[in-house]
Amino acid sequence: MSVRPLLFAARHCLLRAALPTLVAALVAGVGAATRGEAPGGGAGALSPWLQLAPFAAAVACCLGAIEYWPTLARGRPGADFVVRCTARPLHGAGTAAAGALLALLSLLLPLALAASCLLPAPHAHRTLTATGRPLLGNVDNEIAFAAGGIVADEVRLRAVALLPHQAPLPTELQVLADGVPLLTEPIAVAASHQLVRVPLGGRAITTLTVRRTAGNLPLLFERDGVVVVESAARSRLCSALLAFALYLVPAAVALAWTMLLGPLVALPVALAVATAALALLVLAELSPAAAGVALAARGQWLPAEPVFPACIPSLGTGLAAMIGAMLLGRADRR
Repeated sequence: MSVRPLLFAARHCLLRAALPTLVAALVAGVGAATRGEAPGGGAGALSPWLQLAPFAAAVACCLGAIEYWPTLARGRPGADFVVRCTARPLHGAGTAAAGALLALLSLLLPLALAASCLLPAPHAHRTLTATGRPLLGNVDNEIAFAAGGIVADEVRLRAVALLPHQAPLPTELQVLADGVPLLTEPIAVAASHQLVRVPLGGRAITTLTVRRTAGNLPLLFERDGVVVVESAARSRLCSALLAFALYLVPAAVALAWTMLLGPLVALPVALAVATAALALLVLAELSPAAAGVALAARGQWLPAEPVFPACIPSLGTGLAAMIGAMLLGRADRR
């Protein structure tokens, strides 16, 4: 890949996307300030506003690449000349797409810097696994979870409540860290997925025990049923950068599908395909972009979350689309 065509494509997409991104950032800033002042406002509630500017930047960069390179839509001036002169199967569309992603990254960096001022300090959230059956039922009255010496500020319990054989009575829980009770008195759990937050105050724990002291409501602690929040705070800027960088994934997939379908449709349809693909990937959460920003807004450290492995399925569809585009490109040269 030549550097000069890449920089030309990146410059065109950056100029195309700068103004829409700035407008979206200003709108998001006003909305975030209003939402933050409202009752119940907070960083988690600001997540939709934090997503507005990176989404606008991704759409604008993708559309800029489609407008820039003639082979990304049917019937564009210069498309036949490009096909005849390029030996590569994508006819330079890959370079244009890479330029769009480079431009998007250039826009995401200042957006992440601004967003980091609104985010809470991130902490790693670690899921604990039960050493035995993760069920407080008729037989077991306590469950032990291996913590491995984590220094934590808080334990969060969120169990699935099952129906007992008798009339249901709320289950009262006591939580112990290495045998030491953490609650002054047991707390009642009467509903499924009820959140119980137990402060730890920076205590290092090796074994966490959840004990039933009263009640008959069976509680099942599935995956993420017991989570500890580590005491060590991570970088807010790094958290914002990692979260916003996830928008490169839906942008890359949308461009890959445009490379496959664009040469078969006119320019307006190619633009609509890219926009629809981005909206579907982000809004329907088929890629982890929206989830990553939401986790960062809740103060969760992204490297400890499964958001990056979640990129693999969407990237796989993009890779398949690019392979199809390369096969069609080779056929065009015959």
